[in-house]
Amino acid sequence: LSNTGIRAGASGAGGDDAGYQVANSLRFNDGDSAHLKRTPSDAGNRQTFTISLWFKLTTIAQSSYYMTLISSGTATNDVFYINVDSDQFEIVSYTASADQLRLKDTNWKLRDPSAWYHLVLAVDTNQSTNTNRAKVYLNNVQHTTWTSTSWPTEGQALKFNVDEEHRIGGYTLGADTTPMDGYLADVHMVDGLQLTPGDFAEEDATTGQWV
Repeated sequence: LSNTGIRAGASGAGGDDAGYQVANSLRFNDGDSAHLKRTPSDAGNRQTFTISLWFKLTTIAQSSYYMTLISSGTATNDVFYINVDSDQFEIVSYTASADQLRLKDTNWKLRDPSAWYHLVLAVDTNQSTNTNRAKVYLNNVQHTTWTSTSWPTEGQALKFNVDEEHRIGGYTLGADTTPMDGYLADVHMVDGLQLTPGDFAEEDATTGQWV
């Protein structure tokens, strides 16, 4: 555990809050392939779930450099992951050699190594509108301008919340490993609900920061 908390929002400023603070974060060193992993005994809801986490990158904008924040599955043709690909962000659910979900924006650059980012992925594949089946928020702003998209079909069960290995801070697909290099904190997975950033964080009334 580092002594770096996540009271700070995107600009990295700190302060006291009477509500909720995270006192520590986990430092993931890609050279050590550091990660957390767990295999649930049973699958959960694969159609409706929310992932929320805070992350801070320590390696920025290297060509063909991949960092995985969270993942599930270990087979090359059967996996879910949230990645930073060089300085670009992507979310993929892939099974049976086909995309279930793929969201990537080559124009969305994550290049601030001093910043804490709050990411929320809120999934409900039962929604009738395809763009509502996977909502992505960064620091309380929903991202909607993707350059590469593949939306889940209505009611589709994704490759997350399965009874297979889940990792925080990387994935392993055979000999292929993509560890995290940076910090993660306050990681949540909520089974059966499509939530919003306001369920996990708030705007500071004084500074206007997302904290």
